Amino acid sequence: MTEVYASPEITMRYYGDGVREGAQMPFNFNLITDVDGTSSAAEIKYALDKFLTFKPVDKLANWVVSVISKISNDKLEFGIVVWFYEKHRIRREIVGRKSNI
Repeated sequence: MTEVYASPEITMRYYGDGVREGAQMPFNFNLITDVDGTSSAAEIKYALDKFLTFKPVDKLANWVVSVISKISNDKLEFGIVVWFYEKHRIRREIVGRKSNI
């Protein structure tokens, strides 16, 4: 893991350059730097897409999300996302209540 507060273009360099291996997971801080309690769903999607647009296809994506106090209560979701890795598929279950995002 590596940590850098930089644009997605620069952050992608930490994955490696095709000749040298890079980090398995450079932290993605877009949800901290680009999103707050006043952000709309479209702005949140833009922050997600900004990272995914530049991420190499064969590398892991991740999102660092900070503390709850950054997000307003009407967008807060109490719950967790649970991923189950089965033989040939990934199943996701959401535990908790629905978010207003």
